[in-house]
Amino acid sequence: MDDWYEFFFARDNFESHRIPGQAETYFKLDKMRELCRLAGEPARAARFIHIAGTNGKGSTCFFLEQGLLAAFEKSARIGLFMSPHVESACERIRIDGQSVSEVEMRWAAEKIAEYIPPELNATCFEALLLAALLLFEKHACGWIILETGIGGRLDATNIFTPELCILTPIALDHVPLLGTSLPEIAREKAGIIKPGVPVLCARQDPAAREVIQARCLELGAPHYEIAGYTARELGFAGTLLTRDDGTAWQTKMPGMEQAANLELALAALSLLHAGSGHKESALADPPAPNRFRARLLAESLPARLEYCAGEPAYLIDGAHNPAALANLAGFIARRREEGRIQNCAVITAMMADKDIAANMRIIGSFADTLIITTLPLERAAGIAELERHIRAEVRYTRARTPPEALAYAREEAAKNNALIVIAGSFVLTGVLRGQI
Repeated sequence: MDDWYEFFFARDNFESHRIPGQAETYFKLDKMRELCRLAGEPARAARFIHIAGTNGKGSTCFFLEQGLLAAFEKSARIGLFMSPHVESACERIRIDGQSVSEVEMRWAAEKIAEYIPPELNATCFEALLLAALLLFEKHACGWIILETGIGGRLDATNIFTPELCILTPIALDHVPLLGTSLPEIAREKAGIIKPGVPVLCARQDPAAREVIQARCLELGAPHYEIAGYTARELGFAGTLLTRDDGTAWQTKMPGMEQAANLELALAALSLLHAGSGHKESALADPPAPNRFRARLLAESLPARLEYCAGEPAYLIDGAHNPAALANLAGFIARRREEGRIQNCAVITAMMADKDIAANMRIIGSFADTLIITTLPLERAAGIAELERHIRAEVRYTRARTPPEALAYAREEAAKNNALIVIAGSFVLTGVLRGQI
C-alpha cells in the first residue's frame, strides 16, 4: 500500500471535521464489534486497562505503560493505544514504550483492506483502533492500555471488558457531543464502567463524582479514589510526588497535574497487584521500583508542558479546554514568581467547537504578546472567531498561518527576552514542534 496515512485519515475524521448533532448519530459500538469480528477478533486474549476522562488521559496511560514495563521487564509485551498524535500518526500505537513504525502502519492498513469491506465505512478512529489491535496481536501483547477518544459510552474502545477502568479528571469539553453540563459529560465518561470491574477515579468535581458513584453502585463495580499526596514542581525539570506512604516518585514531565496523573497510575498498579473484592490479582508482581523510577526520569510525552531550552526557549502544551489552560496559566505564574519567565509570546489556534471565550480569557491572562492564527482543518476556528474574544488590554497580532505566527513570536522573543508558548490545540503543537 503506497499511502497508509491516506488510508486512515481520508476517512470520516471527527478530530478534523465539525460534527453536528448528538453522539448517537455517529458512534456505533456494533460497527466496531463487527470490524473486530471480520478481522478475527485480534488481541482478545490480552488483558485490558480502559481510561476515560477529560484531561490527563494520555499522561496517565503513559505512566501506566512505564509501570507495566517495569513490572514485566521482558516477560510480557505492553500495547498502548492513545490519541491524538502530535507529529506522527505512529505515536497513537505504542508497543513496549515505542511508537510503531510506518512499515507496521502500512502492514496494518493492508490487513484492514483485506478483511474489511469498504461499505462498512469505518471512521478514521475505528480504523486506527483496529490497526492497533492487529499490531498488538501480531506482537503478542499481553497487556493493552486503551485511551478513549471522545466520551466513553459510545467510544469505539468501549467493546472490551477490562481488568480496570480509570477515570481521570472530568471537565467541560466536547460540549456539542457530550452535553452542556458536568453531570451529562460525566455520564458519558462513566459509560466505560462494566459490571463487577473495579473503577479507579482521580479527584473529581462533586457533580461528576456523584454520577460516577451512582453508576458504580448500579453495576456492582468496586469504586476506588486516589489517596492524598503532596506534589512539588521542579521548575521546568519535572515534578516530585510524595505518596501517603512516604515514598517519593519523580517524573521529568513538569506541572502539578502530572503528580496527580502519576498518583493515579501508581494507585492503578497497586490495585491490579492487590486485586479487589470482585477480582483476584491481575498483576503477579508490582513494578520494580528502581526500574520504574529510572523510566520516569528518562521518558516523557511530547506537548505536555514540554520545555525546549535555547534562545529563544519554548513551552509547548496541548491544553485546549479551560481546565487544562488554567493548569498552564498556573504553571507560568509560578515560574514568573521564581524569576524563570519574564515575558511570554503566546501562539494560539483552536477548534471552533471549544469554549473559545473561556479559552481566550485564560490565554490572555498570561500572554504579554498574543499571536492568533488558524489551522488547515474544517473544524478549526477562524482568526476572526478568536479575535472577538480578546480583551481590550491584551496586545495581539494576527498571523495567517502557524509558521507566520512562529516567525513573529521569534521576533518578539529576540526583542523582549520572551518565552514562546504554543498552546490551544494538539494540532497546533504538531504543526510547529518540528520547526523549533
